[in-house]
Amino acid sequence: MMQQKICFDSQEDFLNSSLSNHTDLEIYLRQSFDLKRNFNAQSLFSALSKCIQLKNLAMQISNQAISVSDSSDLGSAIANCTNISTLILLIDGCRIGYESMRGFASGLSKCFNLQTLGIDLQNNDFGVEGYLDLTSALSKLSNLTELGLVLNGIDDKGFISLVSGLVNCTNLKALALEIGRNAIQSEGASTLGSVLPKLTKLQILQIVIGNYHYIEYNGYSNLLDSLSQCNQLNNLTLGIKYKRVVENEDQRKKILMKFMKIKKLVNLQFH
Repeated sequence: MMQQKICFDSQEDFLNSSLSNHTDLEIYLRQSFDLKRNFNAQSLFSALSKCIQLKNLAMQISNQAISVSDSSDLGSAIANCTNISTLILLIDGCRIGYESMRGFASGLSKCFNLQTLGIDLQNNDFGVEGYLDLTSALSKLSNLTELGLVLNGIDDKGFISLVSGLVNCTNLKALALEIGRNAIQSEGASTLGSVLPKLTKLQILQIVIGNYHYIEYNGYSNLLDSLSQCNQLNNLTLGIKYKRVVENEDQRKKILMKFMKIKKLVNLQFH
């Protein structure tokens, strides 16, 4: 009999479980647990690769050093779980650099059956090169219907690369982008705007970009224009402070008029 969802907050307990029988897993290895249990990424990811029946995985690893080889092992592990359709990863503050991202992204790109993907990679530092590798992986996941990304430390070039890769995810119905510390400029916002109308099945969209962006009026305006072309969109949350964008009353009025063009949306929030 297939198992129901099983949750682990101990690496040791997971390693000693019936790995080949798991279909629905949650693994939470935060630092407070790991310090007492001698976190070992190699053992963890090796065990994960044996979960060959796995369909759903949610895993959190926080504030641990994950090496380049560890990241490759993680990528290989999830690629080995050929039935996986839902993957939620929170890998926060684990010192992932661009070489580590390359190994992880290589494995991720082979998860062709993924339909739901959520990745939170805050407080890592993989730079533009890392975003290029992540973009390459996402562009190969054509069966994705739901995608959520939580990132920070991204500049305009990295953001442009990231959103440009989404154009191949033509089955997306729900997209959430939450970008913390960043240096996104108007070109990045405009590029996102050019991509969104091409996602013709998109119904739910959430965009939250932290206050430290460099998006100016033209970039914000172009993004809003594109949203009015997303014909299937019925739920929008837009968290980009427009007051940082507008320079005068005329621009403010134009921005508000553009919001009125997408008033058909059932749930519209903007900040």
